[in-house]
Amino acid sequence: MMTVKKNFEIMAEVKEVQLHIFCPASIVVNCDEQWTLEAVSNIIKNCIEHTNANGKVCVKVSQDNIATHLYIEDDGEGIEPEHLPHIFERFYKSSNNADSVGIGLSMARQIILRQEGVITAESEVGKGTRFHVKFYS
Repeated sequence: MMTVKKNFEIMAEVKEVQLHIFCPASIVVNCDEQWTLEAVSNIIKNCIEHTNANGKVCVKVSQDNIATHLYIEDDGEGIEPEHLPHIFERFYKSSNNADSVGIGLSMARQIILRQEGVITAESEVGKGTRFHVKFYS
């Protein structure tokens, strides 16, 4: 996870967004490291892009007997309820995302699903978005 933080420190600094990562060193995930890094990076990039100055993006990793959980959340603009069911669709762009190509979250979902993981998102306009990635043990 420290690689992820290093990769986004400059982007977060330029946007004046705080990036916090909480991942115990004892956590080991059985996954494809490079592809999982790509998926998580796409989600974090999306969160930073949609968070205003003085906002924050937090990544928390935990593990239980069943799965490893990654929670990636921001206190940004949030996603309109009518757009939320579509954010993982390839080439989908909401009206406030005109500069996007619409493949980052779709690719993240595919990477996670191909490793038998699960990704979900919940959001509230004006309060932020929370992604939950789960890899089963």
